[in-house]
Amino acid sequence: MHPFLRQRKDLKRIVKTLTQLSNKSKIIKINYNRLSSKVSSITYKMKQSSNSQRNLRTRTLIQLGGLLSLSGLPSLLNIQEGDDLQADISTRDKAAILLGMLSEMMENAEIKKDEFKWHRRGLRLLKQKF
Repeated sequence: MHPFLRQRKDLKRIVKTLTQLSNKSKIIKINYNRLSSKVSSITYKMKQSSNSQRNLRTRTLIQLGGLLSLSGLPSLLNIQEGDDLQADISTRDKAAILLGMLSEMMENAEIKKDEFKWHRRGLRLLKQKF
């Protein structure tokens, strides 16, 4: 076989191999982009879920604070709206007293026995406030 024909045949084989590699490279890029898109989508959903859970928790905490305020316990301890219960030493002591009161109530409460009484009283207070 003539050397020129052999070189031409080798070149065709090389071109064919390069074309195949190029096609495989395109397929790999497409798959990479799909996977990257899926990862982004899952990450976004996880953040949304986390934000949603945080929003639900925040709403519950705000509602609990409102109920605590309606109970009159903060005024009993002279805790004013806007007091920082963590940074200010004097209000931190008031917060500790309030937490101690609530903790003792939880330890001493007989939930099943007192639940009905608390429910009636709570409804009466809610009707008065609203």
